[in-house]
Amino acid sequence: MKLFLSISLISLIGFCQDNLPLSDLHLHYIEEESKEIGVDQDLFYYVTKASDSGFMENIRASLFSFVKNNNSTSIDDMKLLKDGDELDFNSSCSVSEVTYELVLKNLNSDKTYNGLNLRHIQNQQEFKFPKDTLVGVIFYSKQLRYLIKPYLDKAKAMREEHDLHFILVSLDTDKLKLIEDSYQNLPIGY
Repeated sequence: MKLFLSISLISLIGFCQDNLPLSDLHLHYIEEESKEIGVDQDLFYYVTKASDSGFMENIRASLFSFVKNNNSTSIDDMKLLKDGDELDFNSSCSVSEVTYELVLKNLNSDKTYNGLNLRHIQNQQEFKFPKDTLVGVIFYSKQLRYLIKPYLDKAKAMREEHDLHFILVSLDTDKLKLIEDSYQNLPIGY
């Protein structure tokens, strides 16, 4: 009887919500989130262990940023000329006022995103920023879904108007813990 209960308990541990195998947790996560926010599953990526140890210093500390040819900017770093004065965009305007041209005008080489290694959550294919193409990068978390919504709406609108490519980089490491090369699985002291 004890052996039967032990085997049953071990079997239950291998399953998560909705009787999905625990190994499919990341797939269930992107399926659920893509439906919830209305984007394709192929837009979800994760940071891998292959990222340089200092990659955090080479990316923008912002939920919504843009990258093109080793140049980048973010909602938090953009400057806007208004009535002859240069203003910090984030403190003076709403995200709805972001334009493709404003993004291009604010790109700079302060943060190149070099050293950041991303893979597609669904199939673990590596992502490379395409040359000569502006890419929107939204750091996404299920807990921040409603805070991120205006950024996501703007990215979708810019995709329609200017063919902007954008990706969602998941911060929900608890949903990615079984992907062997996910950054959250780095050994302590890396």
